[in-house]
Amino acid sequence: MNKRNTINIALFIFILIAAGLAFFDDSDNKKNIKQAITSLKQADVVNITIKRQNKKEIYLEKINNQWRLVSPYNTPTNEFRIDTLLRLVETLPQSSYPLKQTAPYGLDKPVLEVLFNKGLDNSVLIKFGNSEPIKLRRYVAVGDKLYLTNDTYFYALNSVATDYISHKLLEDNFKITQLDLPGLQLKIENGNWKATPEPENFSVDSVNELISEWKNAQAIDISPIDTSKPFISSQVISLSSKDATRLTFYILKNNKEFVLIDKLKGLQYSFPKEKEKQLLSLPEPVTDTPSEPVPRK
Repeated sequence: MNKRNTINIALFIFILIAAGLAFFDDSDNKKNIKQAITSLKQADVVNITIKRQNKKEIYLEKINNQWRLVSPYNTPTNEFRIDTLLRLVETLPQSSYPLKQTAPYGLDKPVLEVLFNKGLDNSVLIKFGNSEPIKLRRYVAVGDKLYLTNDTYFYALNSVATDYISHKLLEDNFKITQLDLPGLQLKIENGNWKATPEPENFSVDSVNELISEWKNAQAIDISPIDTSKPFISSQVISLSSKDATRLTFYILKNNKEFVLIDKLKGLQYSFPKEKEKQLLSLPEPVTDTPSEPVPRK
């Protein structure tokens, strides 16, 4: 056998070995495909309980196919926050191990716990422990399994309760039938809007524009009521809806922002200062300016 044939045979054998190794390596990879940290799907989740150290417990529930923050406040939810929470049940870990000890990972006293589907057969508890020192990933426990996950979820979950509240001032199903502002009342009577006192150049278009401002109003910040600052009790704003629901807001004394207080919920909603005029008064009517005649040539 000449030297060339020997080389060719050696190359052929090398190719066979490499192909075999690739096959077995691919088979191993298929066997080791990562599984999500829970068996739940996002659509399976109907309630979520978040427990944090030294903070109020947060409870969210899916009611009539809509997510709602039930405790510590009773309000519609911030959709972005809910989406983040729901993605947690399907997140793929970066590493997984059997959970033999809890203390080394800070899981004997978890800094945060999330319980999905409390009271149901498919409930799942996720515990968050310490952050590992090298890549700053988070130790997470589900049952008897230990996972390393991206730290994004931990910081999103450990935020203040008001971050879970929708920034819309009014709920989508709140149909305004009466709006009482300081110095002005707007009310539907016999199917038409009536203003008391009626301003000059009153028009239904200006009422619809003001009502639209209230329907679409979104706060730039929501926080618990700041009891150190007085609100203007004489300037009460109330809104009534078609189903007889009534909302009341007070105006907080603030020179930089326009702040509305909902004492019943214990919350204050902050808006840019220019929003004050847009929400408290009818817009100026638009008048058509007659155009100048075009000179004839």
